[in-house]
Amino acid sequence: MKRCSKCGYQKPLGEFYRSSNAKDGLQSWCKECSKAAGRQNSRNNREAGREADRRYAQTPGYKTNRKARREGPQRERILQQKRDSWARHSDKTNAKTRELRQEQPERFQQYRDTQYANNREKILERNRRWRDENLDAERRRRLKREYGITPEDFTRMLGEQNGRCAICGTEIKGILEPLLDGLRTGIHIDHDHATGKVRGLLCGPCNKGLGHFKDNLARMRAAIDYLEKHGRDPAA
Repeated sequence: MKRCSKCGYQKPLGEFYRSSNAKDGLQSWCKECSKAAGRQNSRNNREAGREADRRYAQTPGYKTNRKARREGPQRERILQQKRDSWARHSDKTNAKTRELRQEQPERFQQYRDTQYANNREKILERNRRWRDENLDAERRRRLKREYGITPEDFTRMLGEQNGRCAICGTEIKGILEPLLDGLRTGIHIDHDHATGKVRGLLCGPCNKGLGHFKDNLARMRAAIDYLEKHGRDPAA
C-alpha cells in the first residue's frame, strides 16, 4: 500500500503510475489524482495544448507512432478503450456537439464539406455498402425523410387503395418486387410539393402526368376541354 500525497488516501501500488525518478519507482500522486490534474491543466491551457499537438503532428515520429498504434499489438486494446470511453461519454458528447452545431452552423458545414471533398470515394463506398446490407432500414429512412411516413403507412395506404393507382385504378400491387437498388417499388408516392402532405399512391404515368401539369387545376381542365373539343373521350 502507498499513501497518495494529493488526496491522502492509502491505495494499492497498482493505483500509482511508474516514475523512474522516485525511490520506490512510483509517482507520489495516485492515478485518479494525476488524471484529474491533467484534465484540469488541459482546461486551463487549451490553446497551449492545441499548439503542442500541432507541433507534434509535424514531426517525423508522429505518423510512425500513429501507424504503430493502429496496426501494432496494442490496436485492439486502443480500440476497446475508445469504445468504452464513447459508451461512458456519448450522451454528454452528443449534447455538446448539438449545442455547438446550433451556435456555429457555418463552421460545422465547412468541416463537413472539407471531409466530404477529401474522402468522397471512401464515403460513397461506405454508404453503398451500408445501404446494401440494410435495405429495410434505408427504405424506412428515405420514406421518413422524404415523405414523413413509415413502411407501415405505405402498406396501409396500398391496402386502402386495393392495390390500385388512386387516379386511373391500374393495379399496382403486382409490381412491389424490389427494383434497381432494392429500394424502388414502382409505386409512386404522390405528395403536395407546397405542403409536403402525402396524397396517395400512383402508377408511373399518372404521377408523371401530375408533374407535367405542375398540379395546376386550370391546366388540367383546359386539357379536358381540349380533348372534348377534338372528340376524345377523357374517360377512355
